[in-house]
Amino acid sequence: MKRFVFLWDSFDLKHFCVKRFSVVLNCSVRSVMRMRLRMLSELSEFRHLPQKYVRVRSISELESEA
Repeated sequence: MKRFVFLWDSFDLKHFCVKRFSVVLNCSVRSVMRMRLRMLSELSEFRHLPQKYVRVRSISELESEA
């Protein structure tokens, strides 16, 4: 199990700005893409999240950049 960050942007029509969201999840490397697709389908059900692009980064990858 590794820790991954799922990031996505949402355009807020009420305040007319882009907001960035992130979720940290523990999952196996094999199930990351399946989890990403599931998040995409769940996010697309909400009208306030029109941007359906979800980026995935591993925590170790982010720590090595810091």
